[in-house]
Amino acid sequence: MDREQFLRLGIVTEIVLLVVAGLLNAVWPLPVEQNPLRTATGLTNLGAVVVGFLAGGLMSVWFFVSWNSSFLPFKRIQDFVQDQLAPMLSGCQVWELIALAAFAGIGEEVLFRGVLQPRTGWLMATLLFGLAHPITPTYVIVAALLGGALGLLQQYGGNLWAPIIAHAVYDYIGFYLIIRDFRAQTTPPPGTTP
Repeated sequence: MDREQFLRLGIVTEIVLLVVAGLLNAVWPLPVEQNPLRTATGLTNLGAVVVGFLAGGLMSVWFFVSWNSSFLPFKRIQDFVQDQLAPMLSGCQVWELIALAAFAGIGEEVLFRGVLQPRTGWLMATLLFGLAHPITPTYVIVAALLGGALGLLQQYGGNLWAPIIAHAVYDYIGFYLIIRDFRAQTTPPPGTTP
C-alpha cells in the first residue's frame, strides 16, 4: 500500500464511522437534552477546545513513555507500527497528518462517545473502542484505557469537542514521534555512503 492509498483508506474509514454514527443516531434516538450530538452541557465550546488540547498533551506523554519503553508488550506494538504504519506515515506531508488525525478524532469520537456511550454506557463504549484497535492484545487494552479517558472527558465535560480534539492531538503527536524514529532508523548518518 502506498501513501495515497493509506491516506484514502484512513479517511474513508473515518467517514464510514461518521455514517454509521449518523445511522445509529437516527434509528436509536435519544431525547435532545441527552444527545451529545445535538446539545452541549457543561464546558463551553472554547472551554472544551482548551481542555481537549490539554488532555491530548497529557495522553501524548503516555504515548512518549510507552513508545520509548523496553517492556516487551509495548515493543510488540512498536514493531508493528514501525513495520506497517511508519513507512506510509513518513511519506505524508504535515497537512495530511493533521487531516488524518482530525478525521480520526471526529469519526471515532462521534461514534464511540457521541452515539454509543450515551446509549450503552461508559464501560461498554470503552470496551468497544479498545476492541476496534486490534493491533496487538496489549494495544486493545491501551486503546480501551485511552478511550475510557476520552469517555470521561465527554461525560464530565458535557461537550464532544474535548474528546475529539484530545484524540486528534494524541494521534498527531503519535504520528510525529513514529515518523521521527522511523526516519532516524532509515536515514544514514551524514558523511556516510548508503
